[in-house]
Amino acid sequence: KLYLSVIKNNNYAIKYIPDKFKIKEFYILAIKHNPFVLEFIPYKYINKELCLLAIKKNSLVIDSIPDIIKTKEFYLSAIRHTNFVLTFIPDKFKTNKFYLTVIKQNALALQFVPNKFKTKELCEIAIKKNAYALRFVPKKLKAKEICELALKQNKGILYLIPNKFK
Repeated sequence: KLYLSVIKNNNYAIKYIPDKFKIKEFYILAIKHNPFVLEFIPYKYINKELCLLAIKKNSLVIDSIPDIIKTKEFYLSAIRHTNFVLTFIPDKFKTNKFYLTVIKQNALALQFVPNKFKTKELCEIAIKKNAYALRFVPKKLKAKEICELALKQNKGILYLIPNKFK
């Protein structure tokens, strides 16, 4: 407990913890206390589950995750915990199909989808899941039909509807 409390306040302190305590279970607890210790965990203990645990605690640790773990499936799993991960997606994974999968998981992830991938269909899917996704629909796609769809889903989004459609 003492070592975990030290790590909670200072992720660099993990370097000074005696090796006999550094086992898989310790690293899991350490990540729960401070996800930034991930960069100091020996490679043999790092796996997809540990990295997802760290991402769930703080998405900024993504830079500490080894590239070999950062697969398309990893990113899709990570997005379930935080949409912010979408800002770190490598270009090789950025496809219409990828973003469709993302939006089906979480409509508000539309915020992080680059405009060039935002199609009328993608925006409609997002709005059907969550009317507040209208906030992230580009102006050029905010047609009367899409606004009506959003309003049909939730009357509370009236303030997001452009005046010309009210």
